[in-house]
Amino acid sequence: MAASTSVSLIRTPAVTHDFDMNQRFVPLAFTQGSGLLNVQAPANGNLAPPGYDMLFIVNTSGVPSVASFVRFPAPYEDTVPPSAPGTATATGGVGAISISWGTATDNVGVDHYEVYRSTTTGFTPSVANRIATPAGTSYLDGGLPAGTYFYRVKAVDRAGNLSPSSNEATASATADVTPPTVSLTAPTAGASVSGAVSISATATDDVGVVGVQFKVDGAGIGSEIATPPYGALWDSTTVTNGAHTLTAVARDAAGNTRTSTGVVVTVANSGPPVLTVLLGDQAVEPKIDGNAGGSAEAFSTVATATGSVKQLTFYVDSTSAASSVIVGLYTDNGGHPGTLLSQSAVTAPAAGAWANVSMPAAGVTTGSTYWIAVLSPNGAGTVKFRNRCCGGGSPAEVSSSTTLTALPATWSSGAPYKDGPLSAYGSG
Repeated sequence: MAASTSVSLIRTPAVTHDFDMNQRFVPLAFTQGSGLLNVQAPANGNLAPPGYDMLFIVNTSGVPSVASFVRFPAPYEDTVPPSAPGTATATGGVGAISISWGTATDNVGVDHYEVYRSTTTGFTPSVANRIATPAGTSYLDGGLPAGTYFYRVKAVDRAGNLSPSSNEATASATADVTPPTVSLTAPTAGASVSGAVSISATATDDVGVVGVQFKVDGAGIGSEIATPPYGALWDSTTVTNGAHTLTAVARDAAGNTRTSTGVVVTVANSGPPVLTVLLGDQAVEPKIDGNAGGSAEAFSTVATATGSVKQLTFYVDSTSAASSVIVGLYTDNGGHPGTLLSQSAVTAPAAGAWANVSMPAAGVTTGSTYWIAVLSPNGAGTVKFRNRCCGGGSPAEVSSSTTLTALPATWSSGAPYKDGPLSAYGSG
């Protein structure tokens, strides 16, 4: 470092006045060491009041340095960091590690803690390896590949002051080699079934189930169900009459799978032709959604076949309290619901089940867009249903009116969303 002749503070100027009463110049005492300067701070707040100053160093040639900003805190500000957290410990498990530590102390109060993780010992905590900011004195670090991990914890007070680090704690996460358990709960063995058959299963895992796939005679039924309740509708008309075996395959995040004990049922389709699904979504979607009585919501869908919709089926969530629900089908009008094609009502629909609603026939054309609407009439309570959510799905739209007693002949657009599809479909 070149020799220095002076060190000084200059108050930042005010840019809106010709004469600045706050301007000041404060010379500072200093000593020069090898590659550094030891600078003595101002003696009191009268010389350097709270706020920002510019720190200049002038060398022997009279050339000043680029200024560094220095901030002097007010006497009431908290500048005291918390103490280091108490002894940190880590306990390993399957794909996860549990970390706990002792409470830190602070002159004002600890706001939260910061947890840091590394795969190498002796690491330095930083924003890059910070993994959590819990308010309490424990944290579960899940979803870990098998291996050894190292942790440190710091405390943060309400002013943002950061404490020294805790000790380094270490533990190992083990690989998940245990498959889930799964069993079919419906239909029951020996049942005679026809038409659309509700299939359900329960599944558990030591870490977590990520999906359940239903099968008939080893062939998949629809898509894998990612979240409970694990259920699907099986169109039994896709197989011949007679005995068939239903199974459910549960999968965890590590790729372990287990197939349930097979349930043999007898398919006996006869009588009137079985309805064909023409549009909509037959899956029980993960998001519980709903609207108060008087407010309708419509969800966009594309017809997969040409025909006449004679029945709308929608999933009534277990939390629904509506005493009556009206469902209907609309045309598409430039990306919004348009003209009502048909509607019908169901009284006291069973919660936690699919509700079939017969309706006057409405023609649909494959590849064309339509809207399935749901309404709990004004005063009939809140209807709860299922959709995909949240912002990345197909279009949905609420009605502008909130006092509807029936679906309007022409839709009046309210707020748009992207939380489709609705768990509902039309058959004919």
